[in-house]
Amino acid sequence: MTTSTMKENVNVLREKLSGGSIRFTTDYSIFKKHPQNREVQRDSAKFKQLLASVKEEDRLSSNPILVDKELYVFNGQHRLEVAKVLGKAIYYIVDTSLTARSMLLLNANQTNWKTNEYANHFSHAKEDSPEFKEYAELMAFCQTNGLSFRLAVEIVFSQKKPSSNKIMRSGRFTFPKGDDLVNMQRRLGDYRVIWNFFKEKNIKAPKYLHSETFKSGIVKFIKSNPPDLNTFLNRLEIKMRAFRACNSAVSYCEQFEEVYNFGAKHRVDFSKKEEKPNRRNFL
Repeated sequence: MTTSTMKENVNVLREKLSGGSIRFTTDYSIFKKHPQNREVQRDSAKFKQLLASVKEEDRLSSNPILVDKELYVFNGQHRLEVAKVLGKAIYYIVDTSLTARSMLLLNANQTNWKTNEYANHFSHAKEDSPEFKEYAELMAFCQTNGLSFRLAVEIVFSQKKPSSNKIMRSGRFTFPKGDDLVNMQRRLGDYRVIWNFFKEKNIKAPKYLHSETFKSGIVKFIKSNPPDLNTFLNRLEIKMRAFRACNSAVSYCEQFEEVYNFGAKHRVDFSKKEEKPNRRNFL
């Protein structure tokens, strides 16, 4: 669906809602969080900006939140939270025709949803919907393996594709199966082996050990061209003390590559998957 089409759908939906009666209340307890809607981040800059704006000039009456007949919030959860904080009345419209699709359309022109928020939305869809099982498996994969959503997605996708985020947001994601599942499990296993090796070989855990950037660097390394783990770990033990913190996953991946090529007659370039004469190691 194109941006223009989505905006047209939003406008149609808003026109449909414009005839509804607007109500208001200070009893915030009557409203329910929809499991497919995103979480309110009180510490975000956007929330703080909205809070300051409403505190300076209360315009909540001109932008009511939208709820279904059971008072699940489909649009306006941040405004509701601001009203709670400031003790102001919240204005709302009850519409019985709202669907999960309405939620995506209504939020299309608001602050962009993050990819994990789309995944959470689809994972809470009706169990008989085509996207439910696929996204529910992904969210369970994150939780079971103690992975952040970002890291889980990097492990699930065999190669970084420009369209991966687009696929996740469209509802067309499918969890790996068959050979793809076997390869994903191998990537997960290799990631764990390398991360645990760093943890076990350092008496005092380095600060970078728990950073998402470092973990992402490991995944990027094993995905670029799966290394021989025994060779890599033997050389890593020798060069462990020279390993340093980096600002990007790419830089960590480059360090892993230097470790792997330490003392080798022919250099393996993991980014290009070819061998070439070794050059001086920077480790």
